[in-house]
Amino acid sequence: MILCGLGAGTVTPVAGRYRVGVIGSGQLGQMMIGAGVALGVELHFLSEDPDDPAARVSPHHLVGSAMDPNAIAALAARTDVITCEHELIDLQILDDCATAVYPSASTLASVVDKGAMRAAVAAAGLAAPPWRVVNSESELCVVVEQWPDVVAKALRGGYDGRGLFFIRSGLLSGEVLNWYRDVGPSLLLEPLLDISAELAVLVARGIDGEIVVYDPVRTVQIDGQCRTVLTPHGLGDAIDAAAREIASTVAHEIAAVGVLAVEMFVVDGQVLVNELAARPHNSGHHTLDACVTSQFENHLRAVTGLPLGSSRATGTATAMVNLIAVDDHTDPRNSRDRGLGVDPRVRVHLYGKAPRPQRKVGHVTVTADNLTEAMGLAWQAVRAFGCDDRESEVRRQVTDDR
Repeated sequence: MILCGLGAGTVTPVAGRYRVGVIGSGQLGQMMIGAGVALGVELHFLSEDPDDPAARVSPHHLVGSAMDPNAIAALAARTDVITCEHELIDLQILDDCATAVYPSASTLASVVDKGAMRAAVAAAGLAAPPWRVVNSESELCVVVEQWPDVVAKALRGGYDGRGLFFIRSGLLSGEVLNWYRDVGPSLLLEPLLDISAELAVLVARGIDGEIVVYDPVRTVQIDGQCRTVLTPHGLGDAIDAAAREIASTVAHEIAAVGVLAVEMFVVDGQVLVNELAARPHNSGHHTLDACVTSQFENHLRAVTGLPLGSSRATGTATAMVNLIAVDDHTDPRNSRDRGLGVDPRVRVHLYGKAPRPQRKVGHVTVTADNLTEAMGLAWQAVRAFGCDDRESEVRRQVTDDR
């Protein structure tokens, strides 16, 4: 059993209001704003950049670093509870914070470091890929000689394929060593597995331990970056039940409060835990348009002590596709008429980010009678917005893996 603190107790609203401080102000924060308005929750953002998506549209934001105790103290002074939309945070500052913090610093400690994450998964009695943490070039060489093909991951950070390197055939090339010297000295290594599919399950867990589980979704990655999220996943009842049970177990074991995303591999019919994120997550963006209660609303409900909402899907089949910029000048905001004109069922979310190659600048969601139709319309919209079209690769993965 992993024992983790639950923060500073229940949240007491001031003058009938809940004031929630959010560390970070990216698109996840931006998508929390609508839920906050609906719930009567006032969101205050700590932003690295006043031009970040949430900071641009929120009247309540501070400019400062999540590594700065003075910035966190300023955020705490004006709020009743603090949460986060990214994990690049000084956990000691959070642990010392007088204001309630959800998820707690101890919960985040089991998530932000991949080695600690895998240790927490093992302590919970759950399966994960074989893994090693190395702290030197000599240790790296030993592991690479043992496993013919290796996936190397930075212990912290590394979103969207960054902080990830594939070492093939046990060869430590100059390119590999240069990358290691940039991101090391500590890395998590695992053998390259024959993965038949990738899943994600979102769980919302309240301060009192109340829990709701969203339907498992199929995720498709290209170059380490999530391209699409599909539900239903089509991988069978046994895998569905195993994925739900794993996600619930992890949420309880690390005492998560708020949304927890559990990313998983399916290998030879077994479900393995890959990574965790204790915050709203890309694999749950479809919940804005395709579930009774979105992940963003349930996150705010959880961290403020409100009853959780239903995670039930409202449609038959849903495809969410990320809008990925192809260059520095093709901005989907300039193609809104074409993108919105594809079909009335296409729900569009633009983040207001300046485009640059391989940057997420938005997403589209389509709910239809079947996945074939939903995917087709979603990818039509991607092309209409002038974003990176990987439909054939995604369809090939889904077809090959089913």
